[in-house]
Amino acid sequence: MNANAMNRLTKLRDTAAENLKDTRIKLASEAAQSNAHDLAYVLARLAEHEGHMFVLTEIIRLMDAGKPEQVNDWLMMHATRGAEDSWSGRTNDAARSRFDGILAAIRKVSETIAAC
Repeated sequence: MNANAMNRLTKLRDTAAENLKDTRIKLASEAAQSNAHDLAYVLARLAEHEGHMFVLTEIIRLMDAGKPEQVNDWLMMHATRGAEDSWSGRTNDAARSRFDGILAAIRKVSETIAAC
């Protein structure tokens, strides 16, 4: 992977980190005054941002470790893993939202690699 792709991935990771931070702040600031429905929406966004961060952090870690040949296998493994929500529980929505973030980040990483 060339330097241009790494720069783009780093910018995507930095944006994901900022989005994650902002959403955590929003959740904390609205927790005392919002209803559960509104908080559930913010929590779903938080889970999506966590999924983004997970993918971008791990891909950059692989690249920094000199293992670019493992990137495609890592992306495929996590894209096909699913949301890990096969149980019947109240946290399924968060797991699905996190997986939505993972899939969105995988698409961005794949597009970035293909474009560079």
